[in-house]
Amino acid sequence: MPHKKIRHNDRSHTNKLATDSPRDSSRWLKNISAVGVTTVLSAGILVACGQMSSAESNASSTTKSAKKNSGMTSSRDMLPSDMLGQMRALPQLTKGLGDTGTAIIDPNKPTLIKFWASWCPLCLGTLAETQEWRTDPKFADLNVVTVVSPGHLNEKADSDFSTFSTWYAGVQADYPKLPVLSDASGELINKLGVQVYPSWAILDKSGNLVHLVKGNISAEQAYALAENANNDFAELKAGSAKPANAQTVDNNSKIETIKQKDGVYYNDKGKAINTRSIYLAGGCFWGVEAYMERVEGVVDAVSGYANGDTANPSYEQVIRGSGHAEAVKVTYDADKTDLDTILKYYFRVIDPTSLNKQGNDRGVQYRSGVYYTDKEDKAVIDAALKRVQSQYKQKIVVENEPLDNFYLAEMYHQDYLAKNPNGYCHVDLSLADDKPEGAARTKLAPVSTVAETLNPKRYAGFDKGALKNTLTKAQYNITQDAGTERAFSHEYDNLFAPGIYVDVVSGEPLFLSTDKYQSGCGWPSFTKPIDMQVITQHEDTAFNMVRTEVRSRVADSHLGHVFPDGPKDRGGLRYCINGGALQFIPVDVMPQSGYAPLVKLVKPAKP
Repeated sequence: MPHKKIRHNDRSHTNKLATDSPRDSSRWLKNISAVGVTTVLSAGILVACGQMSSAESNASSTTKSAKKNSGMTSSRDMLPSDMLGQMRALPQLTKGLGDTGTAIIDPNKPTLIKFWASWCPLCLGTLAETQEWRTDPKFADLNVVTVVSPGHLNEKADSDFSTFSTWYAGVQADYPKLPVLSDASGELINKLGVQVYPSWAILDKSGNLVHLVKGNISAEQAYALAENANNDFAELKAGSAKPANAQTVDNNSKIETIKQKDGVYYNDKGKAINTRSIYLAGGCFWGVEAYMERVEGVVDAVSGYANGDTANPSYEQVIRGSGHAEAVKVTYDADKTDLDTILKYYFRVIDPTSLNKQGNDRGVQYRSGVYYTDKEDKAVIDAALKRVQSQYKQKIVVENEPLDNFYLAEMYHQDYLAKNPNGYCHVDLSLADDKPEGAARTKLAPVSTVAETLNPKRYAGFDKGALKNTLTKAQYNITQDAGTERAFSHEYDNLFAPGIYVDVVSGEPLFLSTDKYQSGCGWPSFTKPIDMQVITQHEDTAFNMVRTEVRSRVADSHLGHVFPDGPKDRGGLRYCINGGALQFIPVDVMPQSGYAPLVKLVKPAKP
């Protein structure tokens, strides 16, 4: 049974493309009415430049008992509201067009917003075209504005705002009619979940989001919008059409169609982003999509229907029993994050023991599942599921299967919560701001020998100044301030899966699972490091005790202490280590994570 309280106009239209005659459909597209706009908007919108945010994260845990955001942000605070009012108050940078957005935004017209950055070649290459649209009489019924966000998504920082102004002053002579609003707070892009440039937002006269495009739009798309601006996109808001270029996979025979067909994401250096995708089902896709697109490293997230029995189903067919799961295709920058980190975010917001039910939703379409298109991903998913199972007494019921088919959901489902901030959501969106323990770092280059793997130069590239952003509060307290986690509080204390433990700061290998044992002290314990050269030892006289502190070689992270009360048959030492100072890399994931030569060193543990 459908749970979602769709506004009346969400259901008032059937899919015209499916019901009209061929002649009517042709006339419909020619006149570019609602379905025509949907069709045109959906084509070729994935070209974009990408730069992941480095917003400060708060401490969190991957355990079942820690599913609350440690910060003060709520889900509703993370969704857009009164965007038109916010933009009208923003400073306007182009001379001669007024001082604020009020001067260039007519409240009686809908608005087309281009989000861009000075480092994005595609953005700069299309500024002239955007200016042409604004001055074209065909756009008379539509506000065309642009927004920059200094200090966010790698744009020049807030403290250097004058630098951005100076830069723009040098180029604005080429775009004298192009309004540029400056949102130094980054609130607009953050609440819309924008992580690539350019991106476009379409607002109705009331400032409500009608459609969000992660990537560039073409002239055909822009003119289609202009032709429909006079009716405030009424039919576009009401229609149930699907994106025309719906990317589908059917029985794994069309796997290539998932890949971006017409566009590529680029980073701030002008190079193509190394994107990968995973498909996640976790109840209602409205919340999962809004949540995942706010996760650092995620380029885009779109809602659809996965692994069902009917080709290209409608929402109505899905809730009647087509066998599909409501799922979200998550596209991420593999050089900024990894699948294991994405899954850690995912498992925070679902109940993995609940069969065909998440939140208030009931039915097979609300089952939880991870669906992959790359066989190498299976090992990562297997390890993640094993880790999650260790946290529950009940059996977890998350599907782990190859993606058999996936069809994009209707347009009104896409970015639903951004369009309807008060809509139903079973997910705490604010958890996207809390970086999970063991989050991914910069990808390591391949090596072929153990010596190369242990070379300290491999792990010296971390940014010490950014650790408050890249670590949780607990990890930072332990590694940088020599803090100590509570005994028996970390999941690694009882973890004996095969793999290696690396420095959470730098990724330097520190310990083998082979040398881990159950000491009963409440902290992960090892008989020795992977090699004595990867640690340093220091006298510690804190708390009126004399102990030997253990720190990592490259990052100088505080790890814990070493004591002479370990198993005598294994050397007699106990390396008592804070779990928060470590990241566990499962043996099956080690090769793709840059630790392939160490796999042969991993032997069965002796707990």
